[in-house]
Amino acid sequence: MQTADEINSLLEPETGWRVEIATSPHDQTEFLRLCRKAGESWERKETVAVLPRDSPVGVIVACGQVAAHYRELGQSDRLAQFDEDDAHLQLIKDAEDDLKAEGANFYRITHHYDIGNQDVYVDDPSGKLDGKRVALYCWFKACEWFGMSALVSNLGIASALVALYGFRHNATHPFATTVDLYHDAEGYGAYDALMNDPSLHRDGLRELLAPHVDGCDEPAAA
Repeated sequence: MQTADEINSLLEPETGWRVEIATSPHDQTEFLRLCRKAGESWERKETVAVLPRDSPVGVIVACGQVAAHYRELGQSDRLAQFDEDDAHLQLIKDAEDDLKAEGANFYRITHHYDIGNQDVYVDDPSGKLDGKRVALYCWFKACEWFGMSALVSNLGIASALVALYGFRHNATHPFATTVDLYHDAEGYGAYDALMNDPSLHRDGLRELLAPHVDGCDEPAAA
């Protein structure tokens, strides 16, 4: 994944814009802020857009080139009017609010003791399912079937959500809800209600999870 300096070495000569890496206060994931100067130097700048951390540099450069095109058409003065304008601040807030609303249906599957970044992102297109609850159900069922020492990969849990519960695999989202398969499972307070919820049962769940289990005890009978 390219650093901000590496991206800017291509982006700024082409467009005059820069990106900076920011961290979501929601789940500590990284994303990119696309910025332009608000004056003669980079001491003052304004955020134009936010982009996923893994956005290809070609896409970022293309966004800047579109902006440059509109400046050449005489739109730069209109943009400059927003530098200290409450309306511009409101536009940024509205964009962030929209991103947060979209993120309500996104889930980041992670584990506190992952080595490296093994996060997997999914979203619920229906907006009706609690992804954290579904993921923990799958996790606890794996413990029941394969033993308490079983470790199901984040990919395994995400695969179950996609294959059996209607979720979709998706890209990084700065406002996704974090599902930590260690912290969220530890001392889960509604275990009995969760495991006895018939709406969460899916035929084939054990078979789907099995290839993603590491360190399991002797497998329990199906």
